[in-house]
Amino acid sequence: MVISGLTVTYLLISVLTLVVAIPAAVVAFVVARHWRPESGLEQQHQLERWVYLVITLVALGLSLRLGLVPLWFLTLWSLISYVPGAMCLAGMHMLYPPWSFVASALKFVVPLMYGYWLVLNALDRKIESQPFMRRKLFLQAPIALLVLVESSLDFRVLAAVEPRSVSCCTSLFDMPTTAVTKAISSSTPVWAWTFVVLALAVIALALVVRRMPAIPLRAALVVAAAATLPIYILALHTKLSPLLLHAPFHHCVFCVMQMSVDIPVASGLIISGCWLSFVAGVLPSGVEQDVYRGLLDKLLRLSVGTLAVGGIMLAVRVFVTVL
Repeated sequence: MVISGLTVTYLLISVLTLVVAIPAAVVAFVVARHWRPESGLEQQHQLERWVYLVITLVALGLSLRLGLVPLWFLTLWSLISYVPGAMCLAGMHMLYPPWSFVASALKFVVPLMYGYWLVLNALDRKIESQPFMRRKLFLQAPIALLVLVESSLDFRVLAAVEPRSVSCCTSLFDMPTTAVTKAISSSTPVWAWTFVVLALAVIALALVVRRMPAIPLRAALVVAAAATLPIYILALHTKLSPLLLHAPFHHCVFCVMQMSVDIPVASGLIISGCWLSFVAGVLPSGVEQDVYRGLLDKLLRLSVGTLAVGGIMLAVRVFVTVL
């Protein structure tokens, strides 16, 4: 393992959230089984003290887990110079395949669970009866499992970073040897146009759901948001990377991400917009409508704003490059 300031920071935060998540999940499960807010018994008052402590710790821990997403890629990027042959994050991932790719892929998936819990907690706290308390408590067990799996993979990948030669992204993507790499190493514009259509669909559905949060519309929003995430990565990799890198035959999403700061910022905004739309779509609606509609409106307005700004930033970069 190569020790650096970012490596130590990442591992410390990861271990801290792990230390919080596992005991909290155990306590939450025990409390949830005995949670009877209508009883008014002294035992219930004791449980409430444990509940609020657990909820506070978990909310802090999951907020930190969301902050680890950009820090993960920044940490790997800072270690490129220590690995001979690595020109971008593709080389770093070749140190421990396929688990390094799995670890990075999880950074786009597990935040949906973390974000859902945080938003559900925010909704529950706005209602005096707290109807989702038991759901929040029981959800902490699978969340703790996700934290454990993600942290274990992250540690193993970072432990594999050492000064040994690896293949660069050119040999990985531009000279494909497997069916998967061949499929993602073409310059087809299909994925780019599919992303544009899906992103516009997410924005349109989000605006409609703000006014009319019917279940079919929210389901369509969830599907569109979930599909936009992988399609965006494919669009960057297949069509936009050769264009933006001025290298017609080079396909590498990692290279295009490190070419300038506006690309990762735009990508972060686009991905965050999809996350917010997804969470808004699955947010339970069987509560006080004023509270639900208020939180839903905030989530969707933020989703539309981040997705639109990220898309505009990307479009400006493509326009300037083409000119």
